[in-house]
Amino acid sequence: MYAHLYFDSGTAPGEQIRDIVRLITSCTSTTASLSGLEFINTGSSTVVGGNSGWSLHSSSPTIPTTGTAVSSSDAYFILEASCTTATKTKYCSIQANCDFTDHMVSDAQGTDAGLAGVGFNMANVLDPGTATEMFSAGYDGTANSRSDVNCIVGTIDYSDNGVHIFANSTRILMHGKDGNGTTVLLGNAEFAETSTTTHQSLVPQCNFLTTEVSGFNGLDTCSYRGETTSMWVTEQLSVGFFQLSAATYSYNPNYLGVIRATGWHFKSSNVHDYGGKYRGSATRGNSTTTGNTSLGTTLGYGTQQNAGALGSASALSLFGHIQIDTDIDDNNAYDNLWGRSNALAYDSSGNVGLALRKVFWEVEPNWNNDVLDISGVSNFWRVASGLGSDGDTITIGSDVYVYLNMVPGTNSTLGAFLIKRT
Repeated sequence: MYAHLYFDSGTAPGEQIRDIVRLITSCTSTTASLSGLEFINTGSSTVVGGNSGWSLHSSSPTIPTTGTAVSSSDAYFILEASCTTATKTKYCSIQANCDFTDHMVSDAQGTDAGLAGVGFNMANVLDPGTATEMFSAGYDGTANSRSDVNCIVGTIDYSDNGVHIFANSTRILMHGKDGNGTTVLLGNAEFAETSTTTHQSLVPQCNFLTTEVSGFNGLDTCSYRGETTSMWVTEQLSVGFFQLSAATYSYNPNYLGVIRATGWHFKSSNVHDYGGKYRGSATRGNSTTTGNTSLGTTLGYGTQQNAGALGSASALSLFGHIQIDTDIDDNNAYDNLWGRSNALAYDSSGNVGLALRKVFWEVEPNWNNDVLDISGVSNFWRVASGLGSDGDTITIGSDVYVYLNMVPGTNSTLGAFLIKRT
């Protein structure tokens, strides 16, 4: 299923979330339609059929009936889908980027002065419906300056080109802008089974946010959320991140076990990362919400010791060129390495085509030797920006792909995504 939704100015985040979740869960195994949505601009929004593969989890709040006023009941919904292996189930939350019980009711309706707008984001969900339920991402406080970053603010005031939504049984991807007008790609996606996920019976699922902002403020590690258990660890603002929740394992004999919560982000100023992907903390599973925090912030254990260097392949494949170096574009000497000269690829007959770069992630060898292939399962790729407009389509074989820029107005490799439509 692929939808391009427009929300008029003043549409509350709870209303946006309700429509998005209703759309995705209404076509679990049937053809998608906009007919049941309440808050979209119907004259501008479109949908391409196909089923989503996602349904509401039994512990999720139910979707309010048509005409019900927005409230904390619209703050989050937990979705589930079968993995490609069919014997594993993954869970994802689509949620307001604020406190679910208090902040949602007021700020979601725009009553707090000076608030650009509460956005929505996605998270992995561990142990849904149990005492140790945990959301992997999202701001759970009440600061106005933080509720509209690391998320999408879907109204045309910010997401002026609408919100692009892709859902099938392997992934949910959403493309729009945050409260600062920064382009954001939210993703919750399945990756190919690895020796670790197979042996340890882990769900091969990641959660991520990609922007092309090269700077950030706030603290330096990825965020983990628990609405009722004060699971908030720390956060980063205005920078992309990649998260694993009970999806990888440490075989380090001094740090052994399932990694319950961890994440990486791009960081340019730490002695251990040299301008690459950085993991500031991790916890291990121990049948509690927070997990075992012992050694969680110790270098070489919970904190990454050998974070990717400047230009590292997996950081580039997810975070893109501006995250790595603002000089890597088509106007300088870096062009030969990452610029427009690499926008083309050649097949075995010498025919010219579009160069696709796989989205993947490398787990620290101190834990295991896995390379997580996300593109191969979830079917989206990094490509050069500036080749067309957002929403343009490209047909490859019998499949249609949608082209979305992350850095509008620039021409450089890795500045856009190509996403299979259905």
